[in-house]
Amino acid sequence: MKSLAYRWPIFLALAFALLILPIGMQELGAGWVRILALAMLYILLALGLNIVVGYAGLLDLGFVAFYAVGAYLYALMASPHLFETFAAVSQGFPQGLHAPIWLVIPLAAALAALAGALLGLPVLKLRGDYLAIVTLGFGEIIRVFLNNLEHPVNITNGPRGLDRIDPMSLWGLSLSKPLMLGDFKIASVTLYYWLFLALVVLSVLLCYRLEHSRIGRAWMAIREDELAARAMGINTRDMKLLAFALGASFGGVAGAMFAAFQGFVSPESFSLMESIMVHRPPARGHSRCLAAGCFARSAALYRRRHSKPHRRTYRCGDLEAAFDRSGDDRHHALAPSRIVAWWAGTARFSASNMSLLEVNQVSKRFGGLQALADVDLRIEVGAIHGLIGPNGAGKTTLFNLITGLYTPDSGQFSLDGKRYRPQAVHEVTKAGIARTFQNIRLFKDMSALDNVLVGRHIRSQAGVWDAIWRSRRFKREEKALREQALALLDYVGIESYAWHRANSLSYGDQRRLEIARALATEPRLLALDEPAAGMNASEKKVLRDLIERIRADGRSILLIEHDVKLVAGLCDRITVLDNGRVIAEGTPDAVQRDRRVIEAYLGA
Repeated sequence: MKSLAYRWPIFLALAFALLILPIGMQELGAGWVRILALAMLYILLALGLNIVVGYAGLLDLGFVAFYAVGAYLYALMASPHLFETFAAVSQGFPQGLHAPIWLVIPLAAALAALAGALLGLPVLKLRGDYLAIVTLGFGEIIRVFLNNLEHPVNITNGPRGLDRIDPMSLWGLSLSKPLMLGDFKIASVTLYYWLFLALVVLSVLLCYRLEHSRIGRAWMAIREDELAARAMGINTRDMKLLAFALGASFGGVAGAMFAAFQGFVSPESFSLMESIMVHRPPARGHSRCLAAGCFARSAALYRRRHSKPHRRTYRCGDLEAAFDRSGDDRHHALAPSRIVAWWAGTARFSASNMSLLEVNQVSKRFGGLQALADVDLRIEVGAIHGLIGPNGAGKTTLFNLITGLYTPDSGQFSLDGKRYRPQAVHEVTKAGIARTFQNIRLFKDMSALDNVLVGRHIRSQAGVWDAIWRSRRFKREEKALREQALALLDYVGIESYAWHRANSLSYGDQRRLEIARALATEPRLLALDEPAAGMNASEKKVLRDLIERIRADGRSILLIEHDVKLVAGLCDRITVLDNGRVIAEGTPDAVQRDRRVIEAYLGA
């Protein structure tokens, strides 16, 4: 496999080609270079959309609204409209506002980010088509709002739009005038193109760095399986709002550039069709797709203006196939010989009679169904506690109550002697309870290593700025996280599959990966929901050895399982549920001899 270093000549050649492309094309006419410049703006928009749709999996069809916010902000601050409309402005700024671009760009990014967060707040629980419809409505509301905001106070000038917008000026160089280098003239539109290209390159770098950070992994985990992401301690509300805000900031900057480039903005520039055009290069949430999206954007703009109908539509995957896929960062991973014994150095608990988790008189009703009634459960430190019973007995309901997925109707919970109320899944994980699922819920399109790294999210601190600037804390923490994740994969016996996609692993290895991911959260109590379901005898033996090893390292385990032989051989104590009530509790031998357990579950 080639390393990423071998691809730098390709990147440099592509950058040089993009740099000189408008020089040659301006001889064919400024219209061609203008198309290239507009393509760069749409690429900038698509990169922001890639954060929301590609990384976080939030289908936002109203993204053009943030484009409009940035455009109108620049238009208002760099045109005589406010000066002519409001006397206070004309008195305070006799020469007009004429805000410099270095001030407008951060303001446009900040205002669009605020709009993105405000949009995200009411739609946090929506997914798929429902989210798409709401965001589509938001985009149309902004357009209608701009169209009508001329009465009673004329702010946007309504459908007539805002004109006489100041052109861009950088360090005294006006981009509205051609640049003369001796006898060679560089057209104004070429200067704009170079500015937009620089912003695109910077944005690609920012997206790449966000993708390869704990923030990017959290977004992609939410995209793959939001419930599993919550179970790994990710605050999905905050991560979604961050995605909305950051993605919108790209749109705000692109809008400000558009207003300066056009010199005129109106509500019709931000119609539904523009939003659809931004979605044409499909965002898949991976930096390898960004270049393909750039080419697709350019092709779409060309077809929109010059091509006949029914031409072939380029897809991101078609273009991506032309690129070498060997540029993963796997070559920068630590060799196995350098893996530190992280798991062996974590906090241990010695077996004792001290209670780790106590559940007292817990009840849960779903409508007319009493799923649990006055259930008691006590799990000791360093012990394996089994939870068995027939189907529909309430095992999974109790499991979900303990891990915060459901809220109890009544009852109390104590963890390590302190009362707690499991209300948010990520807070329960942070408190020290991690879980697996009856039906495996891995992040299937992420590598095994990235799955475990997501589990380390709750125990790491690097934020957005650390990821963007690659601070010392980020580099130090990221190195430690990879060491720890590789050590955990080695701990469960699948370190050799670290770079394989989770959905390519065998069933047994997927179960072990799910356990490794849960262990990455550093739990005091590991809750396993039917981990042996669907396994053959050899896989069950491997699983049993792993569970015993986890207990030997001092972790308490709550085990739901239908394989009574496995439960009896592993567990120190067993609780039996039937019809939402505890019918027996004790050692495996005592439970297997209990008459009520035999009648309700084991059979004669």
